[in-house]
Amino acid sequence: LLPNTLRWRSDNPYLDSVVGVVEYDEGSGRGRLIQYERSLRMAASDPLLGVGPGNWAVVYPAFAARRDPSLDRSQAGATNNPWSSSDWIAYVSERGVAATVLLAIAVAAIAIGGMKTLPRATSVEEATAAAALLALVVAAVLAGAFDAVLLLGAPSLLVWSAAGALWSPMAPAVERRWLTAAAFAAIDLAAAGAVRSAGQLAAMEIFATDGSRGALRMAAKLDPGAYRVHLKLARVGSRKERCEHARAAVGLFPNASAARQAARGCE
Repeated sequence: LLPNTLRWRSDNPYLDSVVGVVEYDEGSGRGRLIQYERSLRMAASDPLLGVGPGNWAVVYPAFAARRDPSLDRSQAGATNNPWSSSDWIAYVSERGVAATVLLAIAVAAIAIGGMKTLPRATSVEEATAAAALLALVVAAVLAGAFDAVLLLGAPSLLVWSAAGALWSPMAPAVERRWLTAAAFAAIDLAAAGAVRSAGQLAAMEIFATDGSRGALRMAAKLDPGAYRVHLKLARVGSRKERCEHARAAVGLFPNASAARQAARGCE
């Protein structure tokens, strides 16, 4: 009902989007089925630990089908998106079966806690919190089945923070010193993540605004995992310098044709 300037191409755009997701014989629905099937093959190659968090885009091209819609047509050996179109498929393929089962148990435990609290609630607030918790879990699980939700930072923060605020587990008392230690550990991890993200943002800014070799080398130091920076550096400078960054690009995306071509002739 909010006013906007969007020009809808149909009378029910949201319904059309949902239908497109679940169609299995064409469109995005068909593409998802191909991606899920190939991702499960990837998971079968390393079922216990998976291919590693964030490595779906790195490994998927090696398992992709012919004319796979998940692949980037402009860059051979690369995917359109850096993550799978499903949280659960990504968990199985990247984290492995064991981690996915543990996560499913945790989510089920939270949902069961809400189901037990709801009929025994002694106040409207308690009942509302239990109902909201159940709705949150259902929404996260269903949305995550067809899209990347908990794979992304912002929705993950929203879902898990809300679940923590709404859930009331019957847990034993914990000494204050352990709670303090856990809080400081969480703060330290968050600070490390903030520093890492700041380096990545700075590298992206340098890559987008300054194409000089010196600036790109600084970007590579700020974010050693920046594939595009290494690939660009692999095309300028002396042979030794080019090969150094070409090998780094191949190490990040071994199935990308551009990286392999840049590393051709490098020992």
